[in-house]
Amino acid sequence: MKLLGSIFFVLGTLFLFVGLAIVYLLEIELDAMQWEVLIGPAIFAFIGLIFALIGGGILLSQRRERMRKELLMRTGRKIEARIIDFKMNTSIKVNNRHPYKITCTANVSGKDREFVSGNIFGSLLLNLGDKVDVFLDFRNYDNYWVEIPADAVRK
Repeated sequence: MKLLGSIFFVLGTLFLFVGLAIVYLLEIELDAMQWEVLIGPAIFAFIGLIFALIGGGILLSQRRERMRKELLMRTGRKIEARIIDFKMNTSIKVNNRHPYKITCTANVSGKDREFVSGNIFGSLLLNLGDKVDVFLDFRNYDNYWVEIPADAVRK
């Protein structure tokens, strides 16, 4: 996703600046009656703006998720959770393959709570009942990160 966001952002910014430069250069040489000539470059710049916003949104979303994960790993409490289910996320498909999500459970403050991992692309080398680490913010139980070991996923 980072590559896709970068491509959208760079190409969108390039289109935006080229479109604005053409509009600016044509505007200098135009009379009041020839504004129709600016429609094409203005649309070119507008499409570039849309692409740059999409790419920037993707990059910003990725950065926020990475910062949230790092904050939880630094300040959250690490608990062990037991894997209870593997589910295929059928709402996403990449190269005709769906990613997996792991559901695990742990006893937190006397109650069993379920935690769901992010999308995992690749073959899992984990089994039901295996333990995984969960980084949990005890002020807000909805804020957690399920860490899947790198050696547990075969690409």
